[in-house]
Amino acid sequence: MLRNHGMTRSVTNNTKYANLDVDPRFDFYCIGNNFRNSEIHAMTGLLDLKKVNKHIEKRRRLYSLFDTYLSDLYYLPPFEEKKEHVAFALPIIPLKHESKQPAINYCNSKGIETRPIISGNLLRQTCFKKFGNYADYPNSEFLHQNGFYVGLHTKLKDQQVRNLALDLNTI
Repeated sequence: MLRNHGMTRSVTNNTKYANLDVDPRFDFYCIGNNFRNSEIHAMTGLLDLKKVNKHIEKRRRLYSLFDTYLSDLYYLPPFEEKKEHVAFALPIIPLKHESKQPAINYCNSKGIETRPIISGNLLRQTCFKKFGNYADYPNSEFLHQNGFYVGLHTKLKDQQVRNLALDLNTI
């Protein structure tokens, strides 16, 4: 767990560390590290830096496209057009549903992988429970209960992003 960011999903007997308050794919039992990088990864990163501006612009355009087609049934955080801000995901936060589950079910049915909102209520994580009561943070709790995201990869096509937004609007 320490080598894998402290996440329980890397443990064979995960039931011992189960925390029903968070998605088991992203439960941090302890505060860990990530020491898996190597010289090959560093070289790949250096090569990717040559394409960084092109990728930033593509992600910004796709995020804007998603924003254009997504209805007010969902909250989409405004994206600031500063050079250092890059959208790496499309956050999906249903406002009028009882839960996020119908939208997640749709994504799963289309083979679209989802993740819990990273900035959900971190006080629900096992390693942070000692720092406070998660109920004291209603905004974080709302994100935790209602939000998820899908990746915003630079190989996505405009039509795929547009279709996702339009289909989510019908749920």
